Amino acid sequence: MFDDGSMDEFDEDCTFSFWDLSMVTPRSVADASFTYNIEDINAISDHLGIPWERSKDLPFALITTFIGLQWDLDACMVGLGLKKIKKYIEAINKWGV
Repeated sequence: MFDDGSMDEFDEDCTFSFWDLSMVTPRSVADASFTYNIEDINAISDHLGIPWERSKDLPFALITTFIGLQWDLDACMVGLGLKKIKKYIEAINKWGV
């Protein structure tokens, strides 16, 4: 909230329903339970001219690593991923602690 009492919203207000894209692109068994998958997102991004780094695409999952953090959506927990843990241990060892 700002000093004048107003608020800015930067997220979807859910006034529009989700598109069911489940029949638009081929799906893996893992993606079959979702109404869209990463290929649908890539197709829409291409259509809109939004550059998207495909090498960073990840399959949908309840537990995944993103921005170096391990996300567990079922448990509502976020922690350090193994790569980050190793990085920080190496940095601490270099400090001579």
